[in-house]
Amino acid sequence: MHDSRRVTPSARLPGLSTRESVLFFMRTLLLTKHNLTILQVGACDGSGLIFEPLLAEAAVHVVLIEPNPVAYKRLRRAIDAASRNRGGHQIQTLNVAVCPRRASLRGVPFFVVSDRFAEDFPSAPHWMKYELGSLNMRHVLADHDPLRYFGHPPVPPSYVQRIVVPCHTPRELMRMHSIYPGEVDVLVVDAEGYDADITAAFMQPARFRPHVVVFEQKHLNKSVSKGLEGILHRKAYRLNRDFENTVAVQNSTFLAAAALLLKGSGCSSHSGLQCRRQR
Repeated sequence: MHDSRRVTPSARLPGLSTRESVLFFMRTLLLTKHNLTILQVGACDGSGLIFEPLLAEAAVHVVLIEPNPVAYKRLRRAIDAASRNRGGHQIQTLNVAVCPRRASLRGVPFFVVSDRFAEDFPSAPHWMKYELGSLNMRHVLADHDPLRYFGHPPVPPSYVQRIVVPCHTPRELMRMHSIYPGEVDVLVVDAEGYDADITAAFMQPARFRPHVVVFEQKHLNKSVSKGLEGILHRKAYRLNRDFENTVAVQNSTFLAAAALLLKGSGCSSHSGLQCRRQR
């Protein structure tokens, strides 16, 4: 029987990993637009940002959102160091949370790992000591390393703190900080279990159509992740999923990047990657 289901075109470039493809898309946009606006929800302490190689580019405007006050302080130190090399006016940091629906003006509960954990467990992985925080306490307490790849059990409940943070919807956030929806080129969401809801909320305004969308899907229920991918597919995005993230890219951006990659035109200089000419 003929299968009439449509297959979503892949967002991964030939010969590149998912992460390398995302970076190449951004480099391609820089070449064609001569500027780039990136918005990241859940910047943690600034380590391991997927677009880190681009932070030195003067034409790149980055908005980094991190609700955890401790992680935010570490983020500010990292950004201040980076800013000394580029003037600093293009990197904006916000110490707030993003909520898919309107929250109380008094703020919302947010759960973080206390400083004592790093002191008592210095050998614990970096992400567990400094990056783990969520609107959901169960997510912080969950076993994110069941195979003990990092060699450490879950965070004990006594090390989890409840704090209150301001929380804005995507519409409120963009309005309050003069971020025009149509100017955002790249959206990255790492929201510890709320990735699908927050990404979907960002995609609601008609003018919000970033060239590239990246959201962490490894903590999501498969049906929830598939639901968001369906929304992006209906908006004509190409999709690709690896172990951690789902990447969506507008078809025009993908084709422009693929053409540049096919030509092998200055791949190493434009992307920071050692690309090979595709045959």
